[in-house]
Amino acid sequence: MKSDIWMPIYIGDYLRDTMSLSTIEHGCYLLLLMHYWTEKRLTDNIDELLATARLPVESRSTLEKILNRYFQHEGDCFRQKRIEAEIERTARLRDRNIKNGRRGGRPRKTPTKNPNETQKKGNPQSQSQSKSKPEKEEDIAAKKAAGTAAKQAEIGSQAKRCLDYYFQKHVEERGFEPMIDGGRDMAIFKRLLKFYTGDAIREITDFFFAYKKRSKFTTRALYNSFDTLYGVLKDKKDGKR
Repeated sequence: MKSDIWMPIYIGDYLRDTMSLSTIEHGCYLLLLMHYWTEKRLTDNIDELLATARLPVESRSTLEKILNRYFQHEGDCFRQKRIEAEIERTARLRDRNIKNGRRGGRPRKTPTKNPNETQKKGNPQSQSQSKSKPEKEEDIAAKKAAGTAAKQAEIGSQAKRCLDYYFQKHVEERGFEPMIDGGRDMAIFKRLLKFYTGDAIREITDFFFAYKKRSKFTTRALYNSFDTLYGVLKDKKDGKR
């Protein structure tokens, strides 16, 4: 039996885990996930997988990159625990809905004898609310703008701390101060903060300087390799490397 037609995609998790992929690599990965979802397995036959991902033979390296990064080879197939867990969860929900349907669906709520009774008697809280003046659109807009400004200020503050930490690590590792473009580098850390916490960014920065000994230690290099370093560090913590 095949899985349900719809396949859940958690946008934040997906973007965080695929930050460094190209457009073609995104297409390859998504097509493999969709095939996995409908067939409940992914063969290890490379020719079949190339056809599944709509890739020419010359793009075999693209396919192998996606397989090595996001799947585990077991027996005669590639597996991924995350999507298998989602398949099982969806199957449980489907079975539960089928059982509820056979029982006549969810029980209906028993209506009160007189739906308007509360309105007739009057609710002190609702009366006080009705007497209060409605909030003006200008006040609502001002509160929303203040909330947005506070959020942006907090993100800016976190980005500044991340940039300062990168600066500190560069001096410690290389013995001289890096060239910093404040506007550009702040923007880089703000983009990272959309998907990672400040603590995670500083941890990956430590790993960047320890792992990339021969690379150019720039904020751009850190940004471009962040997804890969996050995956490697996660695998190390999970005991996979």
